[in-house]
Amino acid sequence: MADWIKIIGWAKITKQAGALQARVSRDELDRIARQIEADAMYGTFGEFTSNYWKNAFTEDLNNLANATFEAEDDTKVRITLNLNSSKFDLGSGGLQHLLGVLAGDLFFLDMPGFKIDNVTITSVELPKSVEEELSGLYESNGYTTGRVKTAFGLKPAEPLLAFSIKPRLGLTNDALREIVLGVLGAGFQIAEFDTRYLDLTPKNAEFLLKLANDAAAVGGDRRFTRLSPNLSVPPPLAVDFYKAFAETSPWPQVVKVDGGFDGLATIQSLRNSFRDRKSPIITCYPLLAQQISSKIPRDLFNAALALSGVDIIYPGGSPRVGGGTRDLGAEERTAVSAAANRYVRLAARERPMITLAGGIYAGQLHAFYELVGPGVAYFLGGCVALHKEGPVAGARMCVRVIEEAVKLHSEDAQKIKELPGKLIEEIESAYEKPQGASETVFRYTSPASLLKQVKVDRWG
Repeated sequence: MADWIKIIGWAKITKQAGALQARVSRDELDRIARQIEADAMYGTFGEFTSNYWKNAFTEDLNNLANATFEAEDDTKVRITLNLNSSKFDLGSGGLQHLLGVLAGDLFFLDMPGFKIDNVTITSVELPKSVEEELSGLYESNGYTTGRVKTAFGLKPAEPLLAFSIKPRLGLTNDALREIVLGVLGAGFQIAEFDTRYLDLTPKNAEFLLKLANDAAAVGGDRRFTRLSPNLSVPPPLAVDFYKAFAETSPWPQVVKVDGGFDGLATIQSLRNSFRDRKSPIITCYPLLAQQISSKIPRDLFNAALALSGVDIIYPGGSPRVGGGTRDLGAEERTAVSAAANRYVRLAARERPMITLAGGIYAGQLHAFYELVGPGVAYFLGGCVALHKEGPVAGARMCVRVIEEAVKLHSEDAQKIKELPGKLIEEIESAYEKPQGASETVFRYTSPASLLKQVKVDRWG
C-alpha cells in the first residue's frame, strides 16, 4: 500500500462556451482531475489508451497518483492530490524533486474548452515514513534549541544574540574585522554574514578563516563567540570550505545557508559530510519562501529546510509590535496575538530554533522578550549597525536591553516592569529618524502596555 503525499489546494476553473463562461460539470471535473494526476507523475497531454502500452508499465498507474476535485461554488474548486512517496528518492534529492513538482508546471494545465487559474496550494502533508527517513538522513545530526543554547553557555532565561552583519557588502576587511570583534566583545554570541556576502575565493577564504579564529578568541574562557560564514553556494564548495573552517575553533561551529536554489542540497551535503562533533550548527533564512508560497506553503518550505538539517531558521510572520505606548487597532491586536502565539508554539517544539529578524530596533527588544520568550533567537542587523555611534555601541545597547529584560522578568514574571528611564532615553535617541517617519519610530515599546492589549499564551 502506498504512503501518500497529500496535497490540498484551490483553483478557479471555468468552462469556455464561445464568448461565455459556464460552470464545470461533475464529469468534467473528474476528467480534469484524471489529467492532473497523470501529469503529476507519468502523463502527457493525452491518455495512454493504445494496446502498445498494455504491458509496458511496471505497476498499476493508479498506485502512482490520484486526484479529486470538488466544486465549492460556480468557479472555485477544492483540489486533493495524492502522490506516491516512494517515487521521490529522499537520499538522492527527492525532497527537492517534490518541491520542484509543486512549484513547477503541475497545475498549469492547458485543456481545450477550460480555463484553470488562481491555483493555490494550502497544505502538503508528508507521510510519517517520509519524515522518519529524512530525519535519519539529515535532521538527526542536527541540534535542538536547548543544545544550541548550551553550546553557547546560555542560561534558560537568556536568548541567543546574533549580528547579521550590515552593510551586507562593500566593507573593507579592516572594517569587517573591527565590527565583528567589537560586536562579539560587546556581548553577542554570533556575527553572521548576511544574504549577499558569498565571497569564498582563496584570498578571501584565508581572511575569513583567520577572522573566525580571532572571533572565537573574543569570549576567552568566559563565553563562546563565533563567526558564521555564509555558505549559500553549491555543495562541493561549501563542504570544502567547511573542512578548513571547522579547524578554526573548538565546537560549536556555525554556518549560514539560505533557502535559495542551492539551499537544500547544500544543507544536506553538510549534514552528510560531517557526522561527528564537527557537524555545524546551521542557520537559515528561507530566501524563496514568500516568492513560492502560492505553490509551496511557507510552513512546508520551512519544514523541508528543517528536515534537511537546518537548526536555526527565520519562520516568517514575526509579530509587528510597533513603537511607543499607543493603543493598537482591532486588526493590529488580532495580528499581533496570532503571530506571537504562533511563535510561542514554534519555539516550544525545540527544533528548529526560530528567530526574530528584519526591521527590529532596540526599543522593541524588551517587548519581544516578554511576548515570545528566551527560546527565540534575536538576529539583529540594522538594530546594531544604525546606532549613531556605530555598530559596537549599538551592540552594547542591545545587550544591555536584553540583560535588563532578563533581570526584570526573573524578579517578577507576572508584574511586567518598564526598563530604567535612562536606558529608555538612550534607546530613543540612538537612531536617526528617517525623513517623513511617524513619531513612534524608534520609540520604546512598553511590554506591559502591549500585553494588556493582546491575547498571548505566555511562555514559561
